[in-house]
Amino acid sequence: MKNLGKRIKTLRQDAGLSQKELAEKLGRDERTVRRYESGDTDYPYSILKRIAECLGVTIQELMERGEK
Repeated sequence: MKNLGKRIKTLRQDAGLSQKELAEKLGRDERTVRRYESGDTDYPYSILKRIAECLGVTIQELMERGEK
């Protein structure tokens, strides 16, 4: 899950969003976004879908292992 967390972080930064801004878009707190990015939590499908929407990518793009 750490790779997915790194991918979320990279895509968030590419989108020009801070952790706080992404958290607000997701309706979560900033601490939760930090956990997503560190890979220290599970990723329910509904959250992955919402993260992808907020970052302007598909779930497939979000789940890619390689760098963008």
